[in-house]
Amino acid sequence: MAKVYSGIKNNWLVLEQIGKGDAGEVFLVESKDKTLQGILKRPLQIATGGTIIRQASQIETEGEILFALAYIIFEKPLFCFNPIIFLRFSFSRIIFCYILLWKWEYLAEKSRYAVVIIKIYILSSLSFIVFSDIPTLAFRVSELLGIVEIVLIPYILYLIKNRTIGKLILSFIALGFLCLTLLYERIIAF
Repeated sequence: MAKVYSGIKNNWLVLEQIGKGDAGEVFLVESKDKTLQGILKRPLQIATGGTIIRQASQIETEGEILFALAYIIFEKPLFCFNPIIFLRFSFSRIIFCYILLWKWEYLAEKSRYAVVIIKIYILSSLSFIVFSDIPTLAFRVSELLGIVEIVLIPYILYLIKNRTIGKLILSFIALGFLCLTLLYERIIAF
């Protein structure tokens, strides 16, 4: 017969012992009416008085932490294809890569590092998509390699004959990236 422990609101049936350590025993439990499952942690019965008080204090602290964590809402998903992230990282970078590949010979005449920088930028864009199953890795590798974007975006001035229009396009790109960042990070709320 399974052990039953009485709680404040429910009686709990022990399904199995998950672990045992210095601070006590951990059990997988289920409410008697079988509507809830939970984890029960209790001090070891063979411990001395001072140890039981210390273990009970640890269990109480862990319970308070878990209770606080239960009400935290994590608003920023790490999914790489979130619409804002997709617009900022993937879509705009793919279009920019296409433009750079289309005019790479012209850019190579203007800057001897253009071809290497374009290749690094393409690797940055590809790494974001290839590692999308591991979002942390996808962002970090993409951002590490994507630092060359700082050099590549001004290459737009080489591609557009009219300097005023080129500067205007660069301003819109910078403003677009700024707005996406401000909205996504919720620095400015709408």
